This record gives sequence, structure tokens and C-alpha cells, in this order.
Amino acid sequence: MDAVFTPLATRHTLNCILCGPRIKRMTETNETKLVAPISARVLPDEIGEREFTHYETGLSPLGDNYDPYAMAVHDACLRKTAKNLGIAYSPDLDIVCRTCLYHTRMPGIYMRADGRCNMCHAFEDGLKRAVKDGRLASELKAALDPSETTDKSCDVIVALSGGKDSSAVLGYVAQELGLRTVAVLVDNQFIPDYVKENCATMCAQVGAEFVVLDFDFRPEIRQLMKAEQLEFVPCNVCSKRFKKLITDYATEIGCHRVLTGRNTWATIEPEVSGERLLKAYNDTIVSWYCLPFLLRWRMDDITSRLNEIKWNQRNKNIPGNSTNCLVPGMIGERFESLSGINADTALIADEVIVGFISRSEGLEIVTED
Repeated sequence: MDAVFTPLATRHTLNCILCGPRIKRMTETNETKLVAPISARVLPDEIGEREFTHYETGLSPLGDNYDPYAMAVHDACLRKTAKNLGIAYSPDLDIVCRTCLYHTRMPGIYMRADGRCNMCHAFEDGLKRAVKDGRLASELKAALDPSETTDKSCDVIVALSGGKDSSAVLGYVAQELGLRTVAVLVDNQFIPDYVKENCATMCAQVGAEFVVLDFDFRPEIRQLMKAEQLEFVPCNVCSKRFKKLITDYATEIGCHRVLTGRNTWATIEPEVSGERLLKAYNDTIVSWYCLPFLLRWRMDDITSRLNEIKWNQRNKNIPGNSTNCLVPGMIGERFESLSGINADTALIADEVIVGFISRSEGLEIVTED
């Protein structure tokens, strides 16, 4: 059966200039020594020989740090796509996965013979193994079992951003399960006051302790707004910093499990998992769990809990797709002008892959003005 290809939407957020100009620049720098990122586990000359995820290339699919190595990986993935689909190679090859939103203008992404991307296949195969060996069920039990923390002052920490997903998690563990909960919000100086007030109200509603930690992310945003090339993905950098703060705090209070509102995997390879282990300042290990993913929640499971916990709909006033932080709305246009890719595409694609939202819902999110 011939592969079914989904044409790119004509909206600017999907149909941009990423592929053509960048591959052209690669031919102009083909004498440059290729330096792979430390995290790379597949190199350009191996790409045609095996299957892999974009994580294994050491590159972000959002196009930051698009250096000669990234260009070589991107070009090898385009050639792999052309071979798999039985079509002619072109540096302008522009194909969207027929079941999610990943596309061939994103470094580290390629299509398999059925017109589906490497990320869809990796998750499908990994999920079967994770369910069969009971890994996800074991992680869910470890995340929520109160017998694990009878000698502690709290059962769980919820990484509370004030957005929909983490707020629903707060309501689930504190209100529905009755776990002793400490909710920690990290203020990067871009969290509106009414979001913090709403978090305090929700915590009071469910009997959770509310803690605010902070750091200043403004220098990085100023750097991005002045940059001529995209050197980092702001939300990824911010995420690492707030995870470090919460991990250290968790160690200080003796609670070594943190629950997040992340709707997708913690890792997809070498195995699909909803748990990630992070090391605190004193080398103590803290487990971070993607609770909606482990519970196999869908969007309806989130929205049904928001009224119960008194989540404030004023969050809709924040520009962009975020419901708690000003950064995505502030940098979205600048990010896209530098990378040619909507900054939300990879995250929304992952949510489509795991079934949290439908493909049509995902397309609506990344193509809305």
C-alpha cells in the first residue's frame, strides 16, 4: 500500500522557510569539521542504517543551534525519508507525519515507509514493551503509594505552574487521593501575580502547603530577543532551572518524589517511561513523575477537575498557548522568525502521539493566530 502523505498547512506557523535555506547553507560549509553534541548517540553516517529518535541525534527538533553538524543530520534524515517513501530526494522535502505533527523540516525527524514519523513508531513500540513488562504500572504505584512516605512530613511534591495540567494534578492527589501535598511554584519573573494568587487559592481549597521559589529568567529572554540566530529554546532552559530548584528543595524537606502535569513521556528511549531521576546538590536522587501520562489522562480528564479545584479562567488572558507564563507569548513570533518553526510544535506533536489530544486539535493549536 502506498504511504499517505499529509500536506503542510498553508498557515505561516507550519509552512515556513526552515528546510530550504538551511540545507543550502550546508553545501556552503561542507568543508567545516562536524562536531557532534555530547548527547549524540547516532551520527550522520549511521542514520541510514538504523531507526532512532530525535533525542539520539543530540539535537532539538525546534532548530536551535543549527550548526554544520545539525545540517548534516537534517540532510541525512531527508535522504532517509526519500528512500523510505520511494520518492526523489530534495533539500526542500516537506512532509508532515500522517498521525502527528512532526515534519521533515525539523532536525532529527524522518518518515518511515508508512508515512509515519520516527517518533510515532518509537512510542508505539516502546509503549507495548512498557505495558507488557509492567513498568508504567510500577512507576504509577511508586509515584502515589502513601506507604512509601509514612515517616515523612509530606507524601508528594507537586510542581505547580498554575497552568491547567499541574493544577489538575494538584486536585487529583490532594483532594481525590488525600495525599499530604506540598505544591511548589517557581517564579521566573514572568508568572503574573494573579496566577500566583490562584495557586494559593487552589492549595487552600485542597489543603496543600504552598511554596514559592524564584529565579530571574529575564537576562535569557533579553538575549533571545536580540539574537540573530537561535541558540537555545527558552522553555527548555527554564525547565532545567526550575527542576533544579525543586529537586534541591525536595531534598531539603526529605520528600523524594515530585509529580508534574506533563502529559507525555519522561523518556521514550531506550524505553518508554513516565519517571525521570534527577540529582540534587548533595547527590540525593529525586524521582520526577509525569502523572497525567502514567494515568493515561486525556484532555477531558484535565478540564473536568479544574472547576473542582477553582482554577481561575483569567489565565486565558495570557498571550500564546500558555495558561500560566508570559514567556511563550512574548517570544513566539521572534522564535519562529529565527527557526522557521512554531515553538509549540514538538510538545503538541508529543501530546498527539500519546493520545492526550487529537491530531486535529493539535493542528488547531499550532496554526492559530
